[in-house]
Amino acid sequence: MLNKYIILLFSILFIGIGCSKDSSNDFNETAQFEKDKQLIREYLNRYHIKADSTADGLYYIIDDTIASSNFKKPTTDSKVTVNYVGYFLDNKVFDTGNNIQFPLSSVIKGWQIGIPVMKEGESGRFFIPSRFGYGTQGNSSVPANSVLIFDVELLKVE
Repeated sequence: MLNKYIILLFSILFIGIGCSKDSSNDFNETAQFEKDKQLIREYLNRYHIKADSTADGLYYIIDDTIASSNFKKPTTDSKVTVNYVGYFLDNKVFDTGNNIQFPLSSVIKGWQIGIPVMKEGESGRFFIPSRFGYGTQGNSSVPANSVLIFDVELLKVE
């Protein structure tokens, strides 16, 4: 009878260990987002940059505001043509593109949020928290959880 209890006890123990959650694999997206925003604010302060922010938490600057209402504003359904330079908070460039055309719905969320604040012909800079960039996965040239900065010139909106 004692052997049955010992076997039952070990079975419960092993099942409990097998089902327990490994806290080292936990990722707190909210904490990462707050950390990213703090890093962006520190960068802006270090370089004495005044930027606006969207309700989503993306920081941006529009360099060449066009007064005319004849210029198109993109939506996430638009196809856009841009020139851009992407870099990290240490100012290391990781990507560039000239005269690149794409549907806005096909790019990172940071561009889907940022580019619609621009008008055709304007230039701007986006400070993108990692959740709106490549997130926890990163890509071949962007490490996971990287804050991104993009200088973007919006050439054309279709």
